[in-house]
Amino acid sequence: MCALQDNNEVLFYHLLLDHAEEMMPIIYTPVVAMGCEQFSHIYRRPRGIFISYPMRTRIRTLLHNRPHSKIDVISNPTDRADARPDDLIEWTEGRALIATGSPFAPVSFGDRAIPIGQCNNVFIFPSVGLGVIASGARRITDGMMLAAARALGDNSPALRDANGSLLPAISEIRKVAIDVAVAVGTEAQRVGLAPLTDLPTLRDKVVASQWIPAYTWIKFNLPVVA
Repeated sequence: MCALQDNNEVLFYHLLLDHAEEMMPIIYTPVVAMGCEQFSHIYRRPRGIFISYPMRTRIRTLLHNRPHSKIDVISNPTDRADARPDDLIEWTEGRALIATGSPFAPVSFGDRAIPIGQCNNVFIFPSVGLGVIASGARRITDGMMLAAARALGDNSPALRDANGSLLPAISEIRKVAIDVAVAVGTEAQRVGLAPLTDLPTLRDKVVASQWIPAYTWIKFNLPVVA
């Protein structure tokens, strides 16, 4: 893949765009995995309850003691996951709301098929950059990042279907990116960090700024040789 990117960048990104779900574990996951492997060595203020893999058989007991806990699982790369979605759903009797860093297949529980959303920052960071470029924002604020997160949340399939995934499918990433970028640009305008426009104009700028990996056709008028 590196050779393809070096030799034909347009084809590389066209392949990535057309096969996002298949390519993401190859292109993106290994990079994040390096950070995940070092995660336990980074000091962080405690948030919620963190359940390590050796304690996986005690999750029912831990949740009984803290019924409103949030389970944070290191799930990237897939073969190093602390817990699997099917186990989490079984241990929590179907109450768990799950999104993972790596792709997992839907889980059958009772008469439901529960899709597992891929919680991936590719939904946010490129879209924030797109919003900044399209709006002409001078800098990025916490409010712009919060606007991006809220726009992503508004695209959650779970809002329309109780059995839906928490996050959109990777195949929807370009559509979601437009909504997130517009939200970022709108917030930048609100706080005076970008020139004011109406919403349709901003959205048009976002769409025009979203790169499409395709060749430009050039027509040559060659002289006719008798």
